Amino acid sequence: MKTLIVTLGWVEWSIVSAILRHGLSRGDKIVLLLPEKKDEKSRKAIEEVRDFVSKYVPTVSVSEIIVPIYNPTEAISTLVKAITEEVKQKRELI
Repeated sequence: MKTLIVTLGWVEWSIVSAILRHGLSRGDKIVLLLPEKKDEKSRKAIEEVRDFVSKYVPTVSVSEIIVPIYNPTEAISTLVKAITEEVKQKRELI
């Protein structure tokens, strides 16, 4: 099984492209890395990703991880924990 870990800004097209490029399937995951503060554009992009996944690859789960971008030490720790968790589950990271 695979986990696609991606950052999300204001547009979803790069994530949709990655989903199509890597051919996600049943049991795979998408992890969206998001800043602490979300604006309306970010919320819309998250919604678009979730809509695309539910319509075209409904067996793939989508989760969000909030990254505290104004605290580099905590941000790195958050990312390491997320990656470590996926590795422990023996998932292929993409």
